[in-house]
Amino acid sequence: MIKVPKFLIALSLVGVIDAISYMVVAPSIIFYVLENGGTRNAYGIILSAFSFSSFCAKPFVGYFSDHYGFRVPYIICLLISALGGLVYLLASVPAFYGTTAVALMLVGRLMGGVGAASAALGFAYLAKAVPHDEQTKTNSLLSMTRIVGMSTGPALNVFLADIDTVWFGLHIDSLNAVGVVIVAANLLALWSIVFLLEEPAIDLTAPPGNESSSESAGSRLWTMARSLCCLDILVPLFSIFAFNANFQVLETALAPAIHHGLGWSPVGVSGILGSVSIMIFFNMIIVFALSARKVRDEHILLFGSALNALAYFLVWYSWRWQAQPWQFILPVVVGASAFPYLAAPVRSIFTKAVDRIPLLDHYQGSMQALLSMFASVAGIVAPGLVAAYVLRDPYEVERSADHRELTQFALVSPAMSVLMWVGVVLVLRQTLHREQKAELVAAAGGDATTWVEESSSLLTPDQERLQPSRKKRYSAQVEADRRRSTMIMGMVQSSMYDEFCLLEDHPDDDDKDGDGSNEMALEEKVRRSSSWGSYQGKYRQSGLFSKH
Repeated sequence: MIKVPKFLIALSLVGVIDAISYMVVAPSIIFYVLENGGTRNAYGIILSAFSFSSFCAKPFVGYFSDHYGFRVPYIICLLISALGGLVYLLASVPAFYGTTAVALMLVGRLMGGVGAASAALGFAYLAKAVPHDEQTKTNSLLSMTRIVGMSTGPALNVFLADIDTVWFGLHIDSLNAVGVVIVAANLLALWSIVFLLEEPAIDLTAPPGNESSSESAGSRLWTMARSLCCLDILVPLFSIFAFNANFQVLETALAPAIHHGLGWSPVGVSGILGSVSIMIFFNMIIVFALSARKVRDEHILLFGSALNALAYFLVWYSWRWQAQPWQFILPVVVGASAFPYLAAPVRSIFTKAVDRIPLLDHYQGSMQALLSMFASVAGIVAPGLVAAYVLRDPYEVERSADHRELTQFALVSPAMSVLMWVGVVLVLRQTLHREQKAELVAAAGGDATTWVEESSSLLTPDQERLQPSRKKRYSAQVEADRRRSTMIMGMVQSSMYDEFCLLEDHPDDDDKDGDGSNEMALEEKVRRSSSWGSYQGKYRQSGLFSKH
């Protein structure tokens, strides 16, 4: 029987409820706003308030998780989200009709966005509680639970459609009952955090980065800004922005494009979006299986970025007026299938990079919040840009020669995917190079698990001072390979320093008497030697030129 960790149950439940809290509102909020005296402009502001407040709250959530653990910020976020659901419900009180009701809806969604900021906490928790080789698999599992929530949220409106009752003098119908669902769901998530989530075994009392406890906000921001110089930090940040922005092309442009191109109603669009959730879930399972087989995150991400580029090129090329239905559906299916191969590997690569950089010790929560903020920026900025510059006016589509529903600005999406692919290739090359160096350090007798590639810029002062000198590390195989290569090029090499490194690292090898006579004898040979040729016999005897 497989034993599931309690923390994974808690994080999965919170992930499902977080997605439900967002998706349960989407189908009905426009009618709720208009019924209570709001306008379509007010609807747009209220709809975007959720993502905006989530974006603003994530840095604070990350900071608190770094300093006070995960339970406290989780509890605060979920309590605020539950209160937001209550405020959303009270907006339907008849006495608040008009401006007050709209203001209450806005406040309720802002508070709900603060609750959604806790999404960064889940990935930060996994970063500290799950081994590196399990990161992608666990992130995929957590992402799958969110897909379940995204599918469940809209479906709940079917059960709310027939509600018509009175609670404590307040009329409850299908529109304001959404607030009741938000309150109940967040209280359930709060229960799971209190009783199932334990703090990971980390030292939360140590100040970040081994600095003084009086660390300033400016110093903290400067530390995080310096980390952007690392390729495996910068590429995941760009990648999560790129594929979330691309996904907004589907969400924003699909309904108007397919309505004009095929004449489909919102019911048909809902069917396509429902199939998108199924495709994402199915491919999440594949990513989970690939990770279990130890497939590299970079390889999964390379496949995902190539598939993503293909999908959004097809979106621009095949969405045409009076085209066949498959020409609209196929790019959506391909784009949805690419999403799982991007989301979990990006999180995993980013988490490993943060762990690798000593200066970012105890900054995992803040860095995960930063990664989530880049996704939020895509969600805030992309829909407006798509509506303004990517979608073509129906009259323009019908008069054009190609009858495409999207402008050439839609090609920015596949271009970003190609750029993401190039960045992942560079990260993969860097990672392989780092692993090779670590193997050489291990072969030389060093500790490959604590070896750090960065020379100084991202080391803490204490760690930089304690970094072992690599000049005196000696590997017989590496030395033999180096000398062979110089001889092939016609060069003569007589490195006295390397000989003394050998003496220093292994002064008593084969010195059975323990009096240092072997060391003195070899040192005498070094002093008397004038060329590399006189040492060939010695090195052949010691095995350096033997065939392996």
